[in-house]
Amino acid sequence: MSLVDDTDLGRGPSLISRTINKRPINKLFIKDFKAKAEEFGLHNKTAENAIIVGVLPAWLEETSLENIHGGLYTNRVKWTPKESGDEPRNMILYNGNHRRHYMQFHHPIKDTYLKYSNAAMNLNTAKSSMKPSFEMAMKEGKRIIDKDGVWLVKFIDMDKLLSSNNSCLLQHQLAENTSLANHDDSDDDRLTQVLTMLSSIENVEEREEYINKMLVKLKNSRNDSLYNLLKDNESREPAMWLYRWPHMRSFKGKSGLSMRHFAAWNPVMGAVSTFLTFSLAWSLTRKSANATFCKPFRKSVDIPLNPHGGTLSE
Repeated sequence: MSLVDDTDLGRGPSLISRTINKRPINKLFIKDFKAKAEEFGLHNKTAENAIIVGVLPAWLEETSLENIHGGLYTNRVKWTPKESGDEPRNMILYNGNHRRHYMQFHHPIKDTYLKYSNAAMNLNTAKSSMKPSFEMAMKEGKRIIDKDGVWLVKFIDMDKLLSSNNSCLLQHQLAENTSLANHDDSDDDRLTQVLTMLSSIENVEEREEYINKMLVKLKNSRNDSLYNLLKDNESREPAMWLYRWPHMRSFKGKSGLSMRHFAAWNPVMGAVSTFLTFSLAWSLTRKSANATFCKPFRKSVDIPLNPHGGTLSE
């Protein structure tokens, strides 16, 4: 599948990224990725480096797909026609943000795609005498992109994934970055990913089930702070509440939620200490702190304080 644009050169659904793993692109990693690709070549057609994309099976022509096997893949995915009146098709990129970014902004193919997209944009308004040259540019550009501007894709059935009893845990695992072809998630990345999942689960029982499964997974890991945060309700609930606000989800200037804040967090007074910490952080990073920070608090909200009862209200 082509990764130089968002729709496989207009043939497929829109590719949506960073829905669960919201980590931004790491520029240093991209620089290293680019250097290694230039030195050793781009291993973009091997199974171990495939990007993971969620789709509905009805969007794909099964005959164009291949089962997992060793060696390189040369097949091209074919998409079923979109009928008039159909809802927009959005496929989800679970893992591969850096590979997608590299293909769109750093791979030499980007120059070919620019010529292709310019020809496509001007084709309909061009004079009759100019249309053949634009059509030729598009045909040649598509041929080159289909050969060199692609990446192997491992498709996941979104219907089965979302209906699974382990849906949240599976999505969490699919969105994790490992050191095969990616940049490993940091503790802060894992915190953000877990809070993203928790904020998306409305059913209390499903949320508890996800938490329990994550505790089992984290028990033997080095991420003790995240384990303790999930295990302690008096710490977890305020963290989820804080995560509702855009500023707390920010990666800019390291102003958002951080495992560093929770590592030394007193569970009994956790909500108050964290609330004051981020209030101070906000005031230091915003000139109009009082005006902007207070807007979300016009409605009454309750923040759990401690196991002995009591809440902090507006």
